[in-house]
Amino acid sequence: MAKRDKPGAEIFQDVDETTETLDDLKLESLQHHMQLQLLNQEAMKLESKRLAAKYGENHARVLKIKQRMGFNEELFPALDMQLDLTMRAKEERFDPATWQLQGFVFDVHLRRIEGLQISLLPGRTANEKEDKQSWQTLTDHSGFYSISLGKEAINQLNGRELQIQVIEGKEVVYRSETALAPAVGQMDVENITIERIRKGKKESKK
Repeated sequence: MAKRDKPGAEIFQDVDETTETLDDLKLESLQHHMQLQLLNQEAMKLESKRLAAKYGENHARVLKIKQRMGFNEELFPALDMQLDLTMRAKEERFDPATWQLQGFVFDVHLRRIEGLQISLLPGRTANEKEDKQSWQTLTDHSGFYSISLGKEAINQLNGRELQIQVIEGKEVVYRSETALAPAVGQMDVENITIERIRKGKKESKK
């Protein structure tokens, strides 16, 4: 019996269903890992207090537990960001007729920053003046941003690449060193680290 070739729509549906199942498994695994790490952190905190009361704060075992707790504290922001990205991948739908750029903005301590302006600026060419056209958005409460360009906007770029710029107030605090080449049906992820944020700038709470 001859094998029937699946039509394209059926193949796409199979791929979407498989991807959704894998996202569910990934999310469940990340949530389980986060719960275990939080329980482990709390257990070490209680053990540290018990040993400190018995042997003193500078006892070798107390210092070792505190060191491990410090390592865990550095792990939590990255793990939390992976959880957020996985949930967004499940909830948000990508339009194949667009190019999309998305990611998080955070400081050097992986604390995600709300309310920064993300701009996409076209580069210059040898025969053209700088194009003043740009696309902007703001980072949300979790430091996430997303910008989409349709086919018409991409065609107007005429092959020019785009540069990411981050603005705090009226000051440029970040400018990407590498340019992006938008293409319909493609998604780019760019997580941005801001090395300096002015005092008083609102940061997202964990």
